[in-house]
Amino acid sequence: MAQLVLSDVDEAVFARLEARAARHHTTVEEEARRALAESVSQEFAAVIARFDAFVAALPPEPEAGPR
Repeated sequence: MAQLVLSDVDEAVFARLEARAARHHTTVEEEARRALAESVSQEFAAVIARFDAFVAALPPEPEAGPR
């Protein structure tokens, strides 16, 4: 498993992360892991949605005639 160390985290961001962790009855570290994973998953889903929209906008392929 990879390890990530963050520095210079804004105090307000850390405080919100701390409050979120408390609401979810978990550690700040676990809450940060979850937030990071969720962010990356949403980003990936957005890329897939854009790709699907692009494919849907393509003109239909011409039908193959008799051979």
